[in-house]
Amino acid sequence: MDIGTYIRQLRIEKGLTQEELGTIVGVQRAAVQKWEKGSVQNLKRTTIQKLSEYFHVSPASFFDIPGNDSLSEFERLYNQLDTEDRAEIRGEIKQMLKSKKYKVSNSIAEDIADELKEDAHITVTRSKQ
Repeated sequence: MDIGTYIRQLRIEKGLTQEELGTIVGVQRAAVQKWEKGSVQNLKRTTIQKLSEYFHVSPASFFDIPGNDSLSEFERLYNQLDTEDRAEIRGEIKQMLKSKKYKVSNSIAEDIADELKEDAHITVTRSKQ
């Protein structure tokens, strides 16, 4: 997914117009329109920071990296959960990892991996990205 499509998807999910999103991040509607059309490839660092904070996603999710779609989708969904539900999800992930069927292979699971490393009967591996 390209950056423009990703921004459009996030905007629509929040029910925002291009003008409203522009106001939130401090740009004109025309700038948002250019992003979404793919006319702008390099967003300013400050713009990426504002977008990531507003949409509760990692700044890295705005870069067109192969295989990044599922991670950004997971992050976006996870960040919408309240504290109690996040704890429940972490517990479920820990149980899955304890089965030794899975390996921790991405940055979103690093915090969980750090917790699990303390358990002697669990082997956790991380792939370099």
